[in-house]
Amino acid sequence: MEGRLRRKVKAVCGTVVLILLWGCWNNGSITESSYCLDKNIFSKVRSGDIVLRMGRGFVSHTICTILSDTVQFSHCGIVVRQNDSLYVVHSVSEELSEHDGVQAISLHHFVYESVPGSLAFVRYKTELDSLGDLMRQKALYYLANPKPFDYDFDLNDSTAFFCSELPLHILKHHLNVDLCVPLGNYPKFSLFLDTIHFKRVY
Repeated sequence: MEGRLRRKVKAVCGTVVLILLWGCWNNGSITESSYCLDKNIFSKVRSGDIVLRMGRGFVSHTICTILSDTVQFSHCGIVVRQNDSLYVVHSVSEELSEHDGVQAISLHHFVYESVPGSLAFVRYKTELDSLGDLMRQKALYYLANPKPFDYDFDLNDSTAFFCSELPLHILKHHLNVDLCVPLGNYPKFSLFLDTIHFKRVY
């Protein structure tokens, strides 16, 4: 209980600092650039694909700085096709969203919040024809049984998920594919661009 309270206080303090820094960095004005969804995406992307993006806010740039990755991504989620619409199931902190943890938004919304040209869609390489459907089912399962955002960024604790933890958890616990990084390290988004395990579909 004490540890959870300490994490909450830490998260709130961190959020306040980020908001203050954002105000200084952004100089009080937000300019939204329009970013339209390429219609080619709909013919190439399937349920179960993982979408990566670079966000436009200060938090996204901070994530990139902390990770020191070889690619510029700050967020990811799992694509789910429902009838003729595409959604993204992802995990977001309540400080950045109306809800805490696992949730879904339209792909259009996910794209709108990204830096133009920063999107990537990847698919895990397997001969299993039902992979996409399995990823979709599990994403919808965690959407129906949502877990909070993982402020500890602990891959070994499945009671909460941060964004990249969600697809990594599904791959590990439902496909026996362990791509998790060593204990104490944060997974980098370049993990999803490893051509041994993933292929880029867009």
